[in-house]
Amino acid sequence: PTDEYLLLERAGLSFPDVLSALTTAPARRLTAEAGAGRVAVGSPADLVALERDPATDIRALADVRYTIRRGRIIYERAR
Repeated sequence: PTDEYLLLERAGLSFPDVLSALTTAPARRLTAEAGAGRVAVGSPADLVALERDPATDIRALADVRYTIRRGRIIYERAR
C-alpha cells in the first residue's frame, strides 16, 4: 500500500484529494472518535512528520521522520 499515493496522483487526483484519501477520509470512516483526522485543539494528536513537502513531490509521503500517536512519538527514523 505504500505506492497508493502515487497511484492516486497518476489517476488524476489533486494533492489535497490524495491527502484527504490517506488521512481524514479513513479517519472518519474507521473511528468514532471526535476530531479524528483533524489537527485542532481537543483532537487526538495523531500525526506524521515528513522530511519534505509532499505538495511539491508526492513521493515525500514515504519519507516519514516521526509518527505521533495520541501526542507520543511511536516511531522515529534513525538518523
